[in-house]
This record gives sequence, structure tokens and C-alpha cells, in this order.
Amino acid sequence: MATISELEDAKRTMIEYLKLKVKQEDWHGCADAAMDIREIDAKLSVLRERLQDGKPKDRPIIQYAKNIVEL
Repeated sequence: MATISELEDAKRTMIEYLKLKVKQEDWHGCADAAMDIREIDAKLSVLRERLQDGKPKDRPIIQYAKNIVEL
């Protein structure tokens, strides 16, 4: 799994790529970049939530899934 720092770097890179695609009027490329940025944002959100208060935490659905796997 990527670190928060790695994901933030990837997001900055994708934003620069998005700017390039806008200049090129490559709308398919813009859509791809936007979807990648959205995915990165989702991953960042999960990581930040899990590290809230400085303690790693599982989201309830993740814990539920782990419980099922252990059965």
C-alpha cells in the first residue's frame, strides 16, 4: 500500500498531466486523469481516517470483512 506522501506526489503528478491534457484538448485524457485523481483522493481519505489521532484504525466495514475471512 502506498504512503500518504507517495499518494500526494502521485496526485500532484496527475494534476500536471490533467493540465497538459486540457491544453491539448484531449478530453478523453482529461477524463482518465480526473478518474485517477478521484481514486487517489479516496485512498488518501481512507489512510488519513485510519491514522486519525495517530493510531491506525480499521473502518467498520474492513473489520467486518476481516471477521468473515477469519470464520
